[in-house]
Amino acid sequence: MKIFEQFPRYEDGFIVLRRFVQEDAKYLSGVYEERLTKRQAEKTIENYEKSYQDKDEVILGIFGKEDEQLKGIIEIYDIHELELSIGYMIVEKYRHQTYAKNSVYLLTKKLIEDYGITCIHVNCHVDNIYSIRVLEHNGYERLGQEEDEYVYAYKPKQLEQDTFNQDEKMIVLAGGCFWGVEKAFKALDGVIETTVGYTNGFTDNPTYEEVCRNETGYKEAVKVVYQPNVVSLSTLIRAFFLCIDPRQQNRQGNDIGSQYQAGIYYVDEKDLDDIKPVYTNERMKYDRFFVELEPLKNFYTAEEYHQDYLDKHPFGYCHITSYEMEEVKKLNHIPCQITVVLPSEKEITLEVPKNTTIAELLQEVNTEHHIYAALINHKHVHFSECVHDQDVIQLQDIRASYGNTCYQSTLTLLYLKAIHDVMGKNVTVTIANSLSKGLFTVIHAGNVTDDLAKEIEDRMHELVEENLEIREEYVDRDTAIELLKDAKDKKSIDLLKTTSDLKNVYVIALADEKMMTFVHALPSTSYVPFFEVRRYRNGLLLRFPHPNFPDQIPPYEEQKLLYDAFSEETQWEKLLKVSFASDLNRMIEKNESKDLIMLSEALHEKKIAMIAEQIQSAKKRIILIAGPSSSGKTTFAKRLCIQLKVIGLNPLYLGTDDYFVNRDEMIPDENGKLDFEALEAVDLHLFETQMNALLHGEKVDLPEFDFITGKKVFGKRITSIDASQPIVIEGIHGLNPQLTEGIDDSEKFKIYISPLTQINLDAHHRIPTTDARMLRRMVRDNRTRGRDGAVTISSWPSVRHGEEKYIFPFNKEADVFFNSQCVYELAVLKKYATPLLEKVQPNQAEYAEAQRMLQFLSCFASIDDDSIIANNSIIREFIGGSILVS
Repeated sequence: MKIFEQFPRYEDGFIVLRRFVQEDAKYLSGVYEERLTKRQAEKTIENYEKSYQDKDEVILGIFGKEDEQLKGIIEIYDIHELELSIGYMIVEKYRHQTYAKNSVYLLTKKLIEDYGITCIHVNCHVDNIYSIRVLEHNGYERLGQEEDEYVYAYKPKQLEQDTFNQDEKMIVLAGGCFWGVEKAFKALDGVIETTVGYTNGFTDNPTYEEVCRNETGYKEAVKVVYQPNVVSLSTLIRAFFLCIDPRQQNRQGNDIGSQYQAGIYYVDEKDLDDIKPVYTNERMKYDRFFVELEPLKNFYTAEEYHQDYLDKHPFGYCHITSYEMEEVKKLNHIPCQITVVLPSEKEITLEVPKNTTIAELLQEVNTEHHIYAALINHKHVHFSECVHDQDVIQLQDIRASYGNTCYQSTLTLLYLKAIHDVMGKNVTVTIANSLSKGLFTVIHAGNVTDDLAKEIEDRMHELVEENLEIREEYVDRDTAIELLKDAKDKKSIDLLKTTSDLKNVYVIALADEKMMTFVHALPSTSYVPFFEVRRYRNGLLLRFPHPNFPDQIPPYEEQKLLYDAFSEETQWEKLLKVSFASDLNRMIEKNESKDLIMLSEALHEKKIAMIAEQIQSAKKRIILIAGPSSSGKTTFAKRLCIQLKVIGLNPLYLGTDDYFVNRDEMIPDENGKLDFEALEAVDLHLFETQMNALLHGEKVDLPEFDFITGKKVFGKRITSIDASQPIVIEGIHGLNPQLTEGIDDSEKFKIYISPLTQINLDAHHRIPTTDARMLRRMVRDNRTRGRDGAVTISSWPSVRHGEEKYIFPFNKEADVFFNSQCVYELAVLKKYATPLLEKVQPNQAEYAEAQRMLQFLSCFASIDDDSIIANNSIIREFIGGSILVS
């Protein structure tokens, strides 16, 4: 059976043909490469498909850069007729032997790196014709073997990574003769070890003599182990470019040969975030640029006499000039010029000493509110991180999502420590959900009293006064599980065990208290001084600053309906047997997601039917539906209309968007922009007049707002209703009393809709509803408007600002809350949102948030087949396929 794989059709100026792979054939059959126009290439592809569609073969395709001018001839074999010649690839005759050798090298390099096939037997025939055969080699793992013992194909062995301390990293740099490169990097502060050797070739244990013969593909290189909190990777890359001439190919100084090819070889793809800005800037300086940037495939330590060569022989050969050496050393002493972006978005430029930490920087910067998070070049960092020259540092207070989460996470650790100090180590705590501008928590031990709440709060204040250090480790999944066993954190361990996508997490500790988290911890207990602990029902409320009330505890508001909604959801979760992400992951693993989806949708339908019966019983006729963005208001409203029809009512459906004031009549806000979310954007007089007219049985010409012209259009929907018909009205201002001020309150029934609660990640991490809503919106925006993930992330703070101003203050006006969460939805949204988030690049301002959301989604297994989801489901409004919403 053939496996069909589509390769990109253009690469470095050449067309790439499609590749066909025989499932059980482990060999290379041939390479074809030719410069083609797009039209010629498409025709060639078509011809090859027709010619070879019934054969079992491999077509590897075209490769190479324009300046390499590679040419090859194709040999395609039917696997049933193969003999010892299998795997031959002939490089066309060249007049110049060196050029032919380089071509062979580039061809084999391409096969190894891009196709995972190792070609190690190269024969030179007459007239500089070379053949390459796929043969066994000790340096590679065997993938398979045909009947003939000489026919093999291999993939490179996994690179055995060096192990380093958490505060150490490694990069391999090839800059010509490794003697001089090593000396240059040993002069940099923060470089703790250098080793010279040979990198990214295709033989085992190469010797210096073999490398010099250009037969191994290796480059002379230096492995640099460094402390990133002392010297940044971007500084190391700047030093590297001070040592080389990037215009030289296979040469540096007086040294000529492929072993002197300049290159940067990284271990961690995340290192590209620091490498690429410097690399790209250097590349733009030159017409010719020959510096490789590739993952590290292998590194073999060079012979002992090469190590520290210029320390042993101070007057030995060095291709790096003394001037260049001094320029590298200057990087140790240059003060850092940095740009600081305040929470107000004001930018200031500062000059600070090298190795200044974020915590030290905060002592020099005046901000309106306390800072709880920082980013360096769009990456969230701990406050112990050092800034470097040309860094852009963004500071975040409680009003930023990440800053808020950092405060909550650190405060939760403090809270758990205080509870265990007061009540004993064996008491378990669940952070259940948000409530009354705080977190509702359940203490699984006896009765909760006011005295207990005060005792816990007092202990928290004592810990803050002691200014205790909060330790942080960023560890892999297995290490986290071991660390959390001592903390008896069963739900966190369950989460780590049920998802393979969650690779790394933070484990933070306060004295003997440990907790898993997904964000950086604040450095000490003194950073979280604002909190309140109070008893509420059968649990405790942990309250803290709010974006609308930074650096203080917001006024307390009773939210009985919200608590009741959470209590109802808890009962549903027990029925569904899904309370935590690990529960959902296990159901998916056991192929039980189908039943979960159907049961979840049935519960939604039951709740909507119950609301319809409430409306009928109360004899209400103005049904107002409001909620924040991406709550599923439209789907809910239309499903409610269906349920009202089932019980004999015939509702009229309206949206307040059709009552917008004509755009040319709108008054701009203080920033000169039109605020379409403001209540003033609605024609209140027309709305009230028409609603009252409808209630009295009059015929009304309902408007339809044309968003292209910015005007209301009449004459398309002239209607009236009888005395029993309700009017279902959906819009963000539905619960604002001013919208319906002129309508009798006895006619109104108000519904607040939102995905109020999601299942928890673990016992200490609820899922913020705003994260779930942003993912919904991102998927829908991409599907309906073609927007990428970065656009949704960028606009989300503005959306949240509008919700805080126009929606959330009025949810207490509601007669009923509808929780629109689908318990399975994050497992479904994952496959749609992940590609959008992965496209956000490190140089984009939205990168840090995209990475946070990717880690969030990694907590969930994926439901890839969503065909079982009903076409009237709320989640269909976002992923597509809804019969209610286009």
